[in-house]
Amino acid sequence: MELLLIRHGLTRANLERRFCGRTDWPVLPDALLSLDQLSLSGVMPPVQVVCHTGLLRTIQTAEHLFPGKPQQAAPSLAEFNFGDFEAQTHEDLQENPAYIRWLAEFETLACPNGESQTGFVARVRQGWLELAFGWTERSIEKAALVTHGGVIAVLMNDWFPGDRDLLDWQPACGTGYWISFSAGHPKLVESFGARMT
Repeated sequence: MELLLIRHGLTRANLERRFCGRTDWPVLPDALLSLDQLSLSGVMPPVQVVCHTGLLRTIQTAEHLFPGKPQQAAPSLAEFNFGDFEAQTHEDLQENPAYIRWLAEFETLACPNGESQTGFVARVRQGWLELAFGWTERSIEKAALVTHGGVIAVLMNDWFPGDRDLLDWQPACGTGYWISFSAGHPKLVESFGARMT
């Protein structure tokens, strides 16, 4: 199977460096034009199906990169749930005792009304297994998953452990990786806009 793993297009929250998990931010108009240009450039390999997370920014990115392709939603592959920290910046929160504690215990402590890193990683892993199984059942050999930076970092870190730090796998908005799986083993074929090393 071949997979295009793509981060959604740029939003205002990304520009302002806000924690953006569940808030349904749209892709910025200029970023949509860039996605259209990428689609028309011929760089994107053909796919049979496009999956998004059900959030507007992933739906818009999927529609602009792969117009007319069948789409499906995988909400379990949505971004980290930042709970009470959602839509705020580090600067907004740096005096907040709950935020300071969460940063210190990031792996296991859930954000207030959100999730922990451990819970997020487990959710993403399970969501990927369910999605991949469904594609196998439907004989899908070429697919695209339009998702979020945190999700991509978790998946790439699982597939290529030790190659780099977790957050270094996050591609810029509107970019991502092309991965080929043979007998369940991933191989990084190419990146489009994302760092390869």
